[in-house]
Amino acid sequence: MRAHMDQDPNIEAFTSDGWLRTGDKGYIDDHNYLCLSGRYKEIINRGGEKISPFEVENVCRQWPPIFDCIAFSCPHAQLGETVGLAAVLRDGEKMDSKKLEELRQFSAAKMSEKWLPQCILFMKDIPKGSTGKPARIGLAKRMKLEALDVNKSQAMR
Repeated sequence: MRAHMDQDPNIEAFTSDGWLRTGDKGYIDDHNYLCLSGRYKEIINRGGEKISPFEVENVCRQWPPIFDCIAFSCPHAQLGETVGLAAVLRDGEKMDSKKLEELRQFSAAKMSEKWLPQCILFMKDIPKGSTGKPARIGLAKRMKLEALDVNKSQAMR
């Protein structure tokens, strides 16, 4: 510990049983392998239910017109947060209301309704941070998205 510190910063970095807190979310599988499933600060908290953006992306990427996508936390007046999706379409694909409904039906067949994106943005590229990683944290704020509200009708972008 340095003289200018009140306490050793490593105290909070480790659990009482010696595990390092990395911020990663995961589990030990049946074969004792560590499987990482996300980052805690990227988790979407929809009315208390924790949703992994990676699992939403894995489903949405299976829809043939989508080239790439990133799921993110979108503000919601009643739930606090809900699922947003920024998607890049394959070359030659155009989005219209019929295709949007196809995406919703495709996703609904593969994941819980609570996990379905409530806000879908179509972009030319996935936003990336300075390190080249997808920049999902704070995306709704950077895009100046207003909170979704069940009491108001809202247009898609």
